[in-house]
Amino acid sequence: MRFLLPLILLPLIEIAVFVQVGDKVGALWTVLLTIATAVIGIALVQLQGIRTLNSAREHMAMGELPAQHMIEGVILLVSGVFLLIPGFVTDTLGFLGVMPFIRGPLAASISRGVLAPKIQVYRGEPGSTRANDSGRIIEGEYERKD
Repeated sequence: MRFLLPLILLPLIEIAVFVQVGDKVGALWTVLLTIATAVIGIALVQLQGIRTLNSAREHMAMGELPAQHMIEGVILLVSGVFLLIPGFVTDTLGFLGVMPFIRGPLAASISRGVLAPKIQVYRGEPGSTRANDSGRIIEGEYERKD
């Protein structure tokens, strides 16, 4: 039911907005605006996708997990789909997902809510311990083999 309601309501809302816009600017301009938003939106998704991919590669090269960038990539994918669907409401949602100042905080909140908290390991002298940010102490031994 959570997914069925938006699938029913979204086309109805899009039709209502199409009628309102078409009434104000005319049918031809409404169609041209719909095509223009799709073309501009897909170009923005490509540009932002390349930036996100490059940033993820940089983090991976530093040995960090690019979880935030992976979530941003999924947001960009969904935004691209919204931009391809004809309609002004879905285009607005798509453009919001493309904007880095919205996509970044959204991805951060998703990663905080979905992903398990990171465990930081202190790599000091053998036998030494240090509490990580969560207050838990992780003790362990390791041996480096080349």
